[in-house]
Formats: sequence, C-alpha cells, structure tokens
Amino acid sequence: WEVDKIVEAGVSLHGIKDVVVARVQKLPASFQAVLQIAACLGYTFDPNFVSAVNDSEEESQAKHDDSAPLNVTQVLRVLRKLGLIEAVARRKYQFAHDSVQQVCYELFLEKTHRQKLHLKIGFFFMQLYNTNNLSWDEQHFF
Repeated sequence: WEVDKIVEAGVSLHGIKDVVVARVQKLPASFQAVLQIAACLGYTFDPNFVSAVNDSEEESQAKHDDSAPLNVTQVLRVLRKLGLIEAVARRKYQFAHDSVQQVCYELFLEKTHRQKLHLKIGFFFMQLYNTNNLSWDEQHFF
C-alpha cells in the first residue's frame, strides 16, 4: 500500500480513493470512528486528542450501548499496520496519504455528524486551554 507506486502505475486519484474506500469500509465501525475523529483534527493529529474526543463520543453513546470502551492506542497501532496512518513523531500521527484523510472526512462522515465532531473538538480545545491557564502565545493548537 504505497500511494506513490500506485500513481506511478497509472491509477488515477479517483482510483486511489476507491481503494481507500474499500479498505476503510472493511474496518469495524469503532476503527472507522477513530479515523473520522482524526480526519476532523487534520492531516497530522495527536492520539491524545483523538482519544479524548472518542471518550466523549462513547459517553454520549453509553446510554444506548453496553460495549466495552475502545482503546484508541491499540486501534492506532492496527491502523498503522494497515498502512492507513503513520507515526511522524513521538505521539504524533499523520494519514498515509491525503486521500485517506479526505475519504475518512468527506465520504464517511455525514455533514451533521462532521459539524458535531468539530464542535466537540472545539470544546475540547477550549477546555484544555482554560484548564491549563495558558496564554495563546504559550500553546498553539492549530
């Protein structure tokens, strides 16, 4: 799964997205949810942020579901092995290709759900900012 080699072989960007869609659709819903959260955070993301947003998502769904909480760290390891994401620094990940992020963001998230995720992410950053009493100059998130 090396996008550059796929492109060199003459597969179009649309074809690459089809490959990504097929791979992501085969994943369990919980893995897709982690990818969706990461996609909303951006091309490069912090697993702690993904975990925090996922935890708030699970709290919302806990009223309707008795499943065990998801271990985001383990999910990210599996997604790395599948070649969908890669580690770029200590505790930082990025999507293996911008097409992976685009597919997870655009195709697997309905607009209303995407808006709700962005709102949760914004509240998470605001809470983190206020909790740590940081000035804007001390901590940039974007």
